[in-house]
Amino acid sequence: MGKNLRNVDYDYYLGLDIGSDSVGWAVTDADYVIPKFKGNAMWGVHLFDEGQTSAERRGFRSARRRTQRKKERLSLLEMLFDEEICKKDCTFFRRLHESNLWPEDKSGDDKYAVFADENYTDKDFCREYPTIYHLRYELIKNKEPHDVRLVFLALHHIIKNRGHFLFDSLSSAKDFDSAYGALCSYLGDNEIQLNCSDIEQFKNILKDRHQGKVEKTKNLASLFGITKKSDPVSFAVMAVLSGSTVKMCDLFDDDELKTAEKNSISFKSGYEENEEIYASVLGERFELVELLKAVYDWAVLADILDGKKYISEAKVAVYEKHKNDLKTLKKYVKTYLPEKYNEIFKISDGKCDNYVAYSGHIKENGKTGELKKTCNSEQFCDYLKKQLGQNADPSYKEMFDEIENKTFMPKQVTKDKVLKHNVRQHLISRCLRVV
Repeated sequence: MGKNLRNVDYDYYLGLDIGSDSVGWAVTDADYVIPKFKGNAMWGVHLFDEGQTSAERRGFRSARRRTQRKKERLSLLEMLFDEEICKKDCTFFRRLHESNLWPEDKSGDDKYAVFADENYTDKDFCREYPTIYHLRYELIKNKEPHDVRLVFLALHHIIKNRGHFLFDSLSSAKDFDSAYGALCSYLGDNEIQLNCSDIEQFKNILKDRHQGKVEKTKNLASLFGITKKSDPVSFAVMAVLSGSTVKMCDLFDDDELKTAEKNSISFKSGYEENEEIYASVLGERFELVELLKAVYDWAVLADILDGKKYISEAKVAVYEKHKNDLKTLKKYVKTYLPEKYNEIFKISDGKCDNYVAYSGHIKENGKTGELKKTCNSEQFCDYLKKQLGQNADPSYKEMFDEIENKTFMPKQVTKDKVLKHNVRQHLISRCLRVV
């Protein structure tokens, strides 16, 4: 080692090596010899925790803003309805606001949370409208004036769960022809020809959420007579429409996109958060992504509507199907597998994917019990396949087919993002007319 550095009277160099979680440093004299200070060589490293991005905190801030905006929307709705509802029931809003409190914590002695009329209570309301979608659909189809409180509850549900306004290009499931025609026209202008052998089958495959992404891509490609080797760009188009994650360099046949900030795209997850980045990276070529997204959005909405005109109508149909499927399943189990009835419908042991885990409800001695496990539709159907086995009774063939196809006993509430704008606006205008 070199000289001892106490009173510096000569030139020296300071070198830094700055990393993401460390800083290395060294001091040398003009001859690149490391001096000493208080007997220690003047070099070293400082370690510290690696810096974290603000993505997590940003998520919390966004959630707080969404919650605050939701509260403001609902507060404004109450202001608009306050005068008319007070004429009918002056304690209606107080009961709603205190509905989550214990009886001893409420400011009144109301037994019911929503309706407490002498001849109409919460029990009557639940019998008449098993779900909020039943109420919404009733207000759509029945032009007769309704209790203003019913109108408020329907609008409250719509505004509270308002969805988003990211997709303005589609107004209903009938927009497939315009969306698909615009996509084919754009591809044709760029010397990519798509010739489908069966348009109706193409639409059915797009809407079928029970097909996996790989299977759906393969089936879509077969309708157009393309393969990944023969036409990689068109195959990438089919993959994007199926919800798969596709590299943008494959979609646009441009190797320069391999190093882009976002070099892959998927409509099924993360698209909205990265839409601006895609637009900046692709420039004019982003038009293709928008056209593909319009077709994909049509498929999502058409699958949820299932041929119905309104979302609430489709949800009511799902509710009725679930109820009828449950009756059929219980009848089958009681007839052929009575020893498994409790296991399938009553027990929550944290192990099996039975109806208790699927529905999320359990009752023990007439009271709500502890739910130890939950499962989704696919897991529930797989569980039923193992428990029910095979049966030659032709009257249950449809039930077994639906279990095999994972369409048995659907739920009203799903995690799919729904394009609700025009349906919501129509319902609001109808509700305002019947006030």
